[in-house]
Amino acid sequence: MAHQVDFSYCAEQGTFDHAISTLSRSRTLILDCEGLDIGMQGGALSLICLGTVDAHAIFVFDVLMLRDNSVNVNPLLRLLLREEVTKVTWDGRMDFLEIQDTYGVEMTGVLDLQLAEVMSREGVRKEGEKQRIIRLASRYFGFQVIKNNRDLYDGIHIVLGMTNCLKDNKLGDGVAKDPEVVAMHRANGSALWLERPLSKQLLRYAATDIYLISLLLEDFNQRGWVNAENFNELRLHSQRYVAMFQDGGRLDPGNVFQKGPLIMLSEIVAKAEEAKHKCSGCGRRKPIYCFETRYANAEMQRMPRCRVCTVIAMKRQLPPNDDWMYVFDVDT
Repeated sequence: MAHQVDFSYCAEQGTFDHAISTLSRSRTLILDCEGLDIGMQGGALSLICLGTVDAHAIFVFDVLMLRDNSVNVNPLLRLLLREEVTKVTWDGRMDFLEIQDTYGVEMTGVLDLQLAEVMSREGVRKEGEKQRIIRLASRYFGFQVIKNNRDLYDGIHIVLGMTNCLKDNKLGDGVAKDPEVVAMHRANGSALWLERPLSKQLLRYAATDIYLISLLLEDFNQRGWVNAENFNELRLHSQRYVAMFQDGGRLDPGNVFQKGPLIMLSEIVAKAEEAKHKCSGCGRRKPIYCFETRYANAEMQRMPRCRVCTVIAMKRQLPPNDDWMYVFDVDT
């Protein structure tokens, strides 16, 4: 029999106060958001879901109904701002961006399990270059493509979606996403999250992600991918990971370079002052080693696009942007 996730729906003052009282006693919370194209231009927040570390208590905050019922959500925002409270996410980049744009606050204390999985490959699992190439080739590019231009793919990693990670780690049996809601998503997109009232079916679908993230957190702890020695480092890098888009604001849905399954860990772990060079693809400032470089007349030049955007353009057969440009201390 399928596991049914229990949750509490928070749309008025009484349920809101009870949720905040319960969540405030926990040092670790699991977070996920739902809405219309969250983090994207034209997007809108609908639900903020928070659960305790074991997912015994899951609260679904309906931010639209809370607004209509004149509930002050500042206690919830203060919880997201508490550095000492770890907020566990799975690819929290869009969640961070949506919360920042909607409420003007930058969530802190994040531990992103998508990033933790990538960092565990070399750090804990001791995977080498061969495994990185196999994963990159088998899941996205193909072996011949990488073989033809090996240096271009240096340091590029593919991130896993939550469904694939659950499958790889043999987790979540009997907790499959509601097929009716999945079908609704495919037919109507994410606009269904703005309809009111929301069905219990949709609310449980949102709460289920909190439960699944809790399974992954427990599994990562058992495997040592998240441990006492790397915990603070993972939180530090997770904060940079989820905030990587904050300078540019909401993402452009027409820009294929801004959101995708490829990252460079060297960008995440680099010092902030090294991110000087603006990519013409994704629009973010990155360290120089994220770009193809050469020397001409003893002066360093780089490609306009970072290497991640370059390989995305190649995969999508987009026109190249290969006008070499001189490297300055800070790009304008």
